[in-house]
Amino acid sequence: MIASLALDKGSIRLRKLKDNSNEYILPCHAETIVAIKLVIEDVDFILATHCEGGQYIRIWRWYENSVTGDMEPPQSLYMF
Repeated sequence: MIASLALDKGSIRLRKLKDNSNEYILPCHAETIVAIKLVIEDVDFILATHCEGGQYIRIWRWYENSVTGDMEPPQSLYMF
């Protein structure tokens, strides 16, 4: 898995590298993102993003479907 800044301001690009599939452009913030962290545990991927103004941090979950092997769309878990 890889998480990187997307071309659109405030967005992250997520991609499954194993078979180069399931790319998502995830709009996270209205402001520029200054920090991202991706944690991988088995089939769960947790992504944290922090915006330029320092006003809030968002936590996302992205996971692999154990039956199909496809990545499910990212879900927003928390914003603080």
